[in-house]
Amino acid sequence: MKAASLSISYCPLSGMAKYVLTHSLGYEVCPARSPETLKQFNQLISDENANRFGISIIDRYVEDDCTTAGKSEHSAYLLVEAPNQEKVLELFKPIGVKTRPVIAWKDVQKRMGL
Repeated sequence: MKAASLSISYCPLSGMAKYVLTHSLGYEVCPARSPETLKQFNQLISDENANRFGISIIDRYVEDDCTTAGKSEHSAYLLVEAPNQEKVLELFKPIGVKTRPVIAWKDVQKRMGL
């Protein structure tokens, strides 16, 4: 995946940038449908696993209740801090994610002199 061309919010103290990750899937393959698969998914997105890649997971979100039977596609979102986009893609390769670099709105305002 090609890195975005926009200016990424990079913290010189930590050497990290922030990314929003999106993992979309159908109900039929949702890890919440199987205790074993859910355990594997939770291991993948655990702080301990992310730290092995130099990544910090700030928080994790899901759309509504992903366990609702009959719901077609839904997504999980993660906000992470990582040294680069390649590390993020390496960590989440088993499930496939879309990555977007993000910056805090306060930083945008600061750049604009507001």
